[in-house]
Amino acid sequence: VSVDHIRTNYLFGIDLTNDAGEPYPDSIFETAIKQATDRLERELDIDIQKRSHTGDDAEKHDYNLEDYREYASFFLDHRPIIEVKKVKALYPTSTTIIDFPKDWINLNQKEAGKIEIVPHSGSLSEFVLGRSGSYLPLLRGGYTRHFPGLFHVEYTSGFEPGTQPEDIKHALSMLAAIQVLHIAGDLLIGAGIASKSISVDGLSQSIQTTSSATNSGYGARVGNYQKELKTQIPMLRRWYHGVAFTVA
Repeated sequence: VSVDHIRTNYLFGIDLTNDAGEPYPDSIFETAIKQATDRLERELDIDIQKRSHTGDDAEKHDYNLEDYREYASFFLDHRPIIEVKKVKALYPTSTTIIDFPKDWINLNQKEAGKIEIVPHSGSLSEFVLGRSGSYLPLLRGGYTRHFPGLFHVEYTSGFEPGTQPEDIKHALSMLAAIQVLHIAGDLLIGAGIASKSISVDGLSQSIQTTSSATNSGYGARVGNYQKELKTQIPMLRRWYHGVAFTVA
């Protein structure tokens, strides 16, 4: 989302100049976009910007025997996933038990952040997990049911620049535009002024806006964007996190 994108598509028809007729600096729009991006990431619990989780920032996940029997299926902390670079089982002493082949890593739910380790043909696929008969490498003889932080996952999350879905861009643009509209509404006929009167030689002109101590000069457009966001954000959250069920 660029400054021109916000200005052209979401602030069309708005006077974006100060009292001296000078256009707002790009820094106002850039700050609004950054703040909107951070807020939307928190609202949706996803990464919009591309982020790398490698090396010391590699993500750790517990080993649970039952999950491991089901193709070591687990959800990563960041979503959507762009690429999983490496998955390995590693003891706290940094001793690697196994570095899983990359073509074993099944990533069929990128939006949900779910991965599975599915063995293919080759010598490693002949190892089994203890007495379970699961076609995954042997870990501690199959007798340990739980081991904290055994799996280390290196991956990238978010979206490649320029590839964000249109509905994400739309929500982000509305959030950014609202911040700019608050500034523009306050400066509509002067900072903090709701009405203005001019009288010259018996002729007078009075200008009154919707601005007040509790209302923005462009409150109608702000309200429309806020109303649309109330339906847009829950829809996006369901797409990336699914619908939560409670079992009574």
